[in-house]
Amino acid sequence: MSHNVLVAIDARRNLNNGHPSFLAWLIEQLDLNDGQSVYHVGAGTGYYSAILASMVGEAGRVIAIEVDDALARRARQNLLGYRQVEVVGGDGFSHNPGPVDAILVNAGVNPQGDAQRPELARRIHRSSGYLPVHWGTQQARRDPSEAGFCERRSRKGALAAVG
Repeated sequence: MSHNVLVAIDARRNLNNGHPSFLAWLIEQLDLNDGQSVYHVGAGTGYYSAILASMVGEAGRVIAIEVDDALARRARQNLLGYRQVEVVGGDGFSHNPGPVDAILVNAGVNPQGDAQRPELARRIHRSSGYLPVHWGTQQARRDPSEAGFCERRSRKGALAAVG
């Protein structure tokens, strides 16, 4: 049994695991299959990266990036049993994971990151995969009704709001 609740990773920074049902929905939108590759921006402690790894199987690849060095170390430790996962400490908007089938962004976006949003769209366009991402703001953290929307780039190349 699981509970659909936020779990604090670092309460003083208001950092949590993300709402499980929402992340499950985003991951479902990726439509991942065995052997595919996925770029996970905002790996945190590695929980959702492990789910992605299970979906792509041992023949697949997960590049999990986390900007917070301490969290990246925790994710690396937590994901030792997943040979198909590479954990990178760094900025998910500037790191180039190479060609991937999908990109999952589970991270806060600041103004600089928001300016780099088109780069992620270009990467996913080149790979003809999926990019479901919730573009929230500082205000959205205080008031969820202020949250952005989720985009999905279909394999046919069109962007659509889906949430």
